[in-house]
Amino acid sequence: MSILSTIIATAAALLCLVNFAHAQWQQLNGPFGGGVSGFAVVDNTVFTTNDEHLFRSADLGATWEEVGRGQLGARLGVMAVLGNTVYVSCGDSLTVSTDRGDTWRRLNKEFDRIRSLSVMGSTLIAA
Repeated sequence: MSILSTIIATAAALLCLVNFAHAQWQQLNGPFGGGVSGFAVVDNTVFTTNDEHLFRSADLGATWEEVGRGQLGARLGVMAVLGNTVYVSCGDSLTVSTDRGDTWRRLNKEFDRIRSLSVMGSTLIAA
């Protein structure tokens, strides 16, 4: 199996949603072409990143579109959701969207590479 096929298979396997009512996994339709470094859900909108691209699905993974092109930095990474706000790590910065990924703005803080984002109550924790 080629590396690209392995990456695609891994991404497809990771891009599954758990249907808690039936305790089953559901495979989504992509996006294909790379590994997954971040994953977040706001209501029915699903976001995923690889190192260079951010994708959004407004129909729980049936279709995908790339968002944030030109608005995000390099090395896209982990993601978190706090309320309706989506956060994505971009190298040494944190970028935020309050409109489900239509627009993004960089927070005026510099970090070392962010490897983990978590939410505790109303607090975003970056590590």
